[in-house]
Amino acid sequence: MRTKAVLAAAIGLGLAACTPAAPPDIEMPTTEIGLESCGGDKLQHWVGLPWNETMAAQAGPNLRVITPGMAVTMDYSAERLNVELDDGGIVRVLSCG
Repeated sequence: MRTKAVLAAAIGLGLAACTPAAPPDIEMPTTEIGLESCGGDKLQHWVGLPWNETMAAQAGPNLRVITPGMAVTMDYSAERLNVELDDGGIVRVLSCG
């Protein structure tokens, strides 16, 4: 009888060890950076338009054009304008960073 109790306890402990731990709560920064720092505030009228070379010239030197599936670094630069395009080359999002 005692053997069954020990065996049951061992199985219970073994199963408890396999239970995944809850992921830690990660707080993302809530500070929102306006588009003023990279000049995007003046270019919001581009959203919904096809991307072109004239836009690239107007955007200035700190420009990053992001296409679907493109690898993007995580480095942050408040002066850089990010232009996110959809599959058809339409501007979907302007952001600083």
